[in-house]
Amino acid sequence: MTNSLPYIRSFKTITLHYPELGSTNELARQLFEAGDIGHGTAIRTDYQLCGKGQMGQSWQGEPGENIYMSLVLELKLPAEKQFLVNMAVSLALLNTVKNYLPKASIKWPNDIYHEGRKLAGILIENSLQGAELASSIIGIGLNINQVDFGPLTKAASLFSFTKTRHDVKEVYTFLISHLEWQLASLPGEWRIWQEYHENLLFFGKNTTFHANGRLFKGKVKGVDQWGRLEVEEEQEIKQYSIKEIQWIDV
Repeated sequence: MTNSLPYIRSFKTITLHYPELGSTNELARQLFEAGDIGHGTAIRTDYQLCGKGQMGQSWQGEPGENIYMSLVLELKLPAEKQFLVNMAVSLALLNTVKNYLPKASIKWPNDIYHEGRKLAGILIENSLQGAELASSIIGIGLNINQVDFGPLTKAASLFSFTKTRHDVKEVYTFLISHLEWQLASLPGEWRIWQEYHENLLFFGKNTTFHANGRLFKGKVKGVDQWGRLEVEEEQEIKQYSIKEIQWIDV
């Protein structure tokens, strides 16, 4: 993997703030397609009514207690390298959380976990033009001060662990700073791959999965260039997409 290729222009984030939205990703897409916003614009809201995560799952939240945002990027990235964007965004979000919880980690492909509970999630919607990734809309939900998660027993916030209320605007500032640094020119592919794997939950360890109608123990070997999880079972390494495998121990 080569270093410092010009995949994306540097940017300083412009934030458009709304008290309440159905979906930050949906509004960002509409405004971008209409030509009203461009590269480096973030849509942020205090409360998101219809937020979605991976595989259509909803992201529940309380008004004013969390971060709900979407960032628009214009890129010039070979399609086979698009998972680099996922890794860079995951690391930006992870490092924001690590300001408060140093032992947090990334659950493949891009959830942020601490002590078995989910703090944050990412939904990236990519647009391809030919063989290139032309643009991405990056949706992020990060729980800051929320206390009640109802039936979502695996969900948590920074407050859940620190027992301290945090300034949501301050956390957002940290997040934007990390996003700008990680994404601007995607500095150093090898560094991104290495740091992502160093912080990958269960990396190099055995855990339980469900795939192809069965439960099995497998060792997490990493992620390939297409973003598929590599799992070793009985000395054979197989690759799985997000819809093909389910974590059981998390």
